[in-house]
Amino acid sequence: ILRMVLHSAADKAATFASSLAKEEPPLIDINRAADVFMEFNQIQPLTAFLLDVLSSNKPEHSGLQTRLLEINLMSYPQVADAILGNHMFTHFDKAHIAT
Repeated sequence: ILRMVLHSAADKAATFASSLAKEEPPLIDINRAADVFMEFNQIQPLTAFLLDVLSSNKPEHSGLQTRLLEINLMSYPQVADAILGNHMFTHFDKAHIAT
């Protein structure tokens, strides 16, 4: 379904994916959703989605935090800098991001 939304209304995809991820239990796997955004090279909606669903800064999301920072360091360094500067996440792989 997310692929269809990205194809027809990419601007609404992040909100749609976030609403599914925030259900209890979640109706979408965050990693798989991130993969779908990347398939479509939708970095900005992916960033919005991950910033929303990772806002609780949980240790179990360390891999996703790392992935978000890595993607933005390569595509939008100013966004990665803002995320790091605002101390939004603390569980990412600091050694990996530093290299």
